[in-house]
Amino acid sequence: MKQLPLISRSNFDQVWIYTTTDQLTVGEVLHYARTLSLQLPEKQYCFLLCEQRVNFIIGFLAAIWRGQTVLLPPDRSLDVLQSLIIDYPDSCRLIDTDESVDNGINEEFGQADAVRYSYDHATPGAINEIPLINASHLACLVFTSGTSGKPNANAKFWGDLVQGAGLQQRCFGFCAKDYLVATVPPQHMYGLETTVLLPMYCEASVYGGMPFFPEDIRQALALSARPATLITTPFHLRVCVQAKLSWPAMRQIYSATAPLSGEDAGRAETVFGTGLTEIYGSTESGAIAFRKTIDEQEWHLYDEVRLLDDDGAMRVIARHLPHRPQLADKIEPVDEESFLMYGRSSDMIKIAGKRASLADLNLKLNLIPGVDDGVFVQADMASKDVSRLNAVVVAPELSKHDLIRILAQQIDPVFLPRQVFKVDALPRNKTGKLPHAEMKDLLTKLMDR
Repeated sequence: MKQLPLISRSNFDQVWIYTTTDQLTVGEVLHYARTLSLQLPEKQYCFLLCEQRVNFIIGFLAAIWRGQTVLLPPDRSLDVLQSLIIDYPDSCRLIDTDESVDNGINEEFGQADAVRYSYDHATPGAINEIPLINASHLACLVFTSGTSGKPNANAKFWGDLVQGAGLQQRCFGFCAKDYLVATVPPQHMYGLETTVLLPMYCEASVYGGMPFFPEDIRQALALSARPATLITTPFHLRVCVQAKLSWPAMRQIYSATAPLSGEDAGRAETVFGTGLTEIYGSTESGAIAFRKTIDEQEWHLYDEVRLLDDDGAMRVIARHLPHRPQLADKIEPVDEESFLMYGRSSDMIKIAGKRASLADLNLKLNLIPGVDDGVFVQADMASKDVSRLNAVVVAPELSKHDLIRILAQQIDPVFLPRQVFKVDALPRNKTGKLPHAEMKDLLTKLMDR
């Protein structure tokens, strides 16, 4: 049975993880991971619920070292965790915050199955032992975000994860000179690939925190003397651009999880003083393509990745994806190595015989000067029959009349929102997405006013 190393880093004195107070070397990270692996209960699965990236990375290594399968729920909400506990009863929890302990699931798990961990409390030390992991080991189950319903599990085997990390490293040339700062959580497939798996195999260093506010992001970018790479989302990019801060020198920006307009990409490149690349992928497939947003509409597939039109369903063919996952987006191949993407198939709506993409409508809405955030939603989100749209918008300086007037110049009248609801903030999750349940609840409250 083929075995692969847990990491592929030869310099055990090299800094792997930066925090606001420490710099953890490869040898130290391995020591913490090995120590933690011996403390984990004898369970088949490990819910990895650590908030801080440094604890998540160590926890991920520890669980794999222990031979467990890591469970990565889309969030830590009580409903999601309770439903997953029923499906995976032979599980323990790895947590690093009091919130994870007190969110009401202790009775479901049992106190003995919760392990609280923070590297601050670990015994200092360093080792240079790199274990071998069976390529066929079920390393983790990554669950979809739940933006369109119940989260679904996607199996990721160790050998497939290693191959996927290699494709990304070769595509972008990440190496020991790189310092990665991410606003996307490591539980998300995008964050897992770029900030956990990639540094395990390309010797890049990574920031071990979870910066959210622009000033926190700026400080994290400045921790290393090396120009940083920002791994982020369209939502965080807009917030950072609007913050009008002075940003440190950067190497590159990567954005994913939602479509990014050329205008937003151009503004980000101007503000940050560096180039921006979009990454395309899904929970099912992982990252498979990229584009330079301000210059290109076409997406370019990674090496060894191809698309297959399976009777109208677009599937991904790659050695590290044995099950040929189906993409949820509307894809138009240009040639064997590139394609155009028109948003999710489920985002296509039809009103009065005319079709439009909700993703495209949302882009137009968010490009309006004065709109901080906004989204089009069906008036009845429980119905598949779209008869009208509403809009929920964060725009303190604009009136509802202003928003309708500007939109009327850009979109067909049949897609103009019947009602515009102004709010202080949208219920975005940590990847910048809007979960279906939260948006449905918000719209219900707004309609009942």
